[in-house]
Amino acid sequence: MLIPDDVFQGTVRLLELSLARWGVRFSAVDMTDLDAIRSQVRPNTRLVWTETLSNPLLKVTDLEAVAAIAHEHGAVCAVDNTFVTPVFQRPLTLGVDYVVHATTKFMSGHADVLGGVVVADTSALTRLRALQWVEGVGLGPFDCWLTRRGLKTLPVRMRAHAAGAARVASYLQTHPAVTAVHYPGLSGHPQHALAKRTLDGYGGIVSFQVRGGSGPPPQSRPP
Repeated sequence: MLIPDDVFQGTVRLLELSLARWGVRFSAVDMTDLDAIRSQVRPNTRLVWTETLSNPLLKVTDLEAVAAIAHEHGAVCAVDNTFVTPVFQRPLTLGVDYVVHATTKFMSGHADVLGGVVVADTSALTRLRALQWVEGVGLGPFDCWLTRRGLKTLPVRMRAHAAGAARVASYLQTHPAVTAVHYPGLSGHPQHALAKRTLDGYGGIVSFQVRGGSGPPPQSRPP
């Protein structure tokens, strides 16, 4: 299994603490480097897992190219599309096999749902539906209703999120305490051209780095 080198840490914990017991092994690779991906694919690679925008550095993945590499080697390609939602990106049209969203976040939009959804062609969902039935991971009716409620306003909210994020990112670029701003809507972002070509919007998430790094807090002195 291949994953991004800056993937959501919850994914890493799932792989290390849970799936490793079942023999699942993974390698991390920079998903913006197609040659690096090709070099890391092994004969036993079954899944290439990526994110439309990586978490936390907001690298932009060329989903069509990554899916093609996966399929060339007989692997499945899945993407976490939570950060941009179907409003700004529809990975199935680019050859991705499975799309995952955390409905807890933008999709429901009201901080009152804990859930997720997998999107795929109907034929690809047969095995997942069987697992869902056996393992009991389906959302309750009320959670489904809350998510459906949120979907009604998703396009309006995502455009507002993106507009707000763009303003925050622009402001942070000029802040003296900030050393780097990660947002694909900025012209200086390494994959801005790719984002502009493949996304209908840049999402509502901004990450940044501050001067001084992330070292431990200063030790308190005794009185």
